Amino acid sequence: MKLYSPPKTDNPLLDVWLERLVKELSDSPVFNGLTLKTLNIIHIAFPAAAVPSADPNTLDDYEEGVWTPDLQFGGAKVGITYSVQAGLYTKKGREVTCTSYIVLTNKGSSNGNATLRGLPFPVLNNDGAYAAVTVGHIVNVTFADRLSFYAPKAASHLNLYETTNAGVSFSLTDADFANNSEMMIAVTYFTN
Repeated sequence: MKLYSPPKTDNPLLDVWLERLVKELSDSPVFNGLTLKTLNIIHIAFPAAAVPSADPNTLDDYEEGVWTPDLQFGGAKVGITYSVQAGLYTKKGREVTCTSYIVLTNKGSSNGNATLRGLPFPVLNNDGAYAAVTVGHIVNVTFADRLSFYAPKAASHLNLYETTNAGVSFSLTDADFANNSEMMIAVTYFTN
């Protein structure tokens, strides 16, 4: 881990002391009770490519980026167009949080079950890895009593379901969407 130099102060002696402290901490695997927060040192640099650690208590990866949410029906997207098709993600270790917003201008001609594809990392292949999706905003999409989207294990997409008050679930399909449907969603899941 590389610690960046602290900002300069009005005291040259303090500046020298802080520089030495940062160098000493950078060279030491043990912080002797000091933390980056107590030192007011904010920047931690991670390598561009993750260097996995065998220690489960070591944060070995951090990444931020964009992803493209890709609505599909029956695994196809013939003629689907958007006025907004945006997504952001943050990866901290194995945990990934994604947000997205889509606004259709044409739902296209593909038929079948609805999925939202393109997650930036696949979901962990583990029975405990299924992840529920938070739906923050949905417009011009028909559904039964409640939405129940989820990220299945070992996949890079979200399944879009509706669930009745009787507890029966059905996939949303192309018939549930309009040419001006909108969705804002967020999901947090684990990856490899």
